[in-house]
Amino acid sequence: MIKLKDLLLENDDIFIPRRIEDRQTKYNNITQKEVNTIIDDFIDKRYNMSLNLIPKEMDDNGYEYGTMQHDGEFVIPDKLKSTPSNLVLDNSRVTKLPDNLTIGTNDVFATLSVTGCPKLHQLPRGLKVTVIDCQASGIRVIPNDIKCDRINLDSAAYITELPLFKNYIETINLTSAVKFKTLPAKFTCGTLFITNTLVEHIPNNVIIKHLRAYRCKHLISIGNNCEIDYLSITNSTIETIPTDIKCKTYMDIKHTPFLYNFLKKYKSPEKVMEELKQLYPYVNEFGI
Repeated sequence: MIKLKDLLLENDDIFIPRRIEDRQTKYNNITQKEVNTIIDDFIDKRYNMSLNLIPKEMDDNGYEYGTMQHDGEFVIPDKLKSTPSNLVLDNSRVTKLPDNLTIGTNDVFATLSVTGCPKLHQLPRGLKVTVIDCQASGIRVIPNDIKCDRINLDSAAYITELPLFKNYIETINLTSAVKFKTLPAKFTCGTLFITNTLVEHIPNNVIIKHLRAYRCKHLISIGNNCEIDYLSITNSTIETIPTDIKCKTYMDIKHTPFLYNFLKKYKSPEKVMEELKQLYPYVNEFGI
């Protein structure tokens, strides 16, 4: 919400905008000046702490929290090259972060948190951090050269695809990323959650330690020559799985057309299991 005092008073000058666009531009400028001041102070004093840029709000008990007086749109200026700990921007209207930003050090667990940031559409190139939390954000683009252990895109409603990352990522959570649809061929990661997404096909030659696809109503098939140590596809529409798939740990395929077709043909779970073990020599164990 734009506060009247913020619109009218700045450096003792009176400003009365006539159009709502002028009001928002003025308010964004005020917010940007505040952000620049906070970051200049942070850099000059070399704080060994989190950099927190959250608009102030009241909780249910009337306690005020947050660091910023204003909540207009702003960018993080390029002068910020690194922080020794977390960068927290939750529920702000940040629009851009500097490229090649390093958050944390080699021996410090650090997080970039942009949860609930609708105006941030792209993560910066060359970003280095332990965890990226983009839950319920406006993120649409993720560069392929980011370095992180985990990225949380839960309920990120605008992202549609992932790149072929140059660096290994341990966990990627796309649960309820309702427009997400595409993985690149030869995609590699540790754990991948694609529950409640629009994914239709797992491409060829992926290498994933744990793939979890639950309630994926558009997922029909898996490509050839895939290595998925733990595959869990349940309550989804999967119809075909190539027999060359490699699952060192487990393949869970409950409540899918793929399993129903086997049950219809072989009648009993015991016979289905026998047939699956014959057809899929590289799967260690089945869950039906």
